[in-house]
Amino acid sequence: MKMRSRFVIGEVFVIAPEPLEVGLRKARLLKNRVVVRGTVEAGEFTAGDSVHMGSERGRTEAVLLDVIPCDTAENFNVALKANLHDSVAVEGSSAWLILDVGDEPRPGEVIVK
Repeated sequence: MKMRSRFVIGEVFVIAPEPLEVGLRKARLLKNRVVVRGTVEAGEFTAGDSVHMGSERGRTEAVLLDVIPCDTAENFNVALKANLHDSVAVEGSSAWLILDVGDEPRPGEVIVK
């Protein structure tokens, strides 16, 4: 199966936003979710996409809960709170991807769809 979109992970962290900052519904949805920052090397990624992460540990499936382009703000928390972003990242851009995934990925791993 050929994958058309490719994202290389550079940074990984877990979030737990406060309800007063992002709203109760969004805070519950994003609590203890994994965020990865990296670069889209090919294709595009959109909120709601089903993706695969591959590494020497095996292949893991995940769902993108949100996609925040890094040009929205220099700081992830500012961008998340502002909520003024398109939930899409295109080839050649840097972005934060919020993942619904069990295993935390590592820097250098690749996300494809």
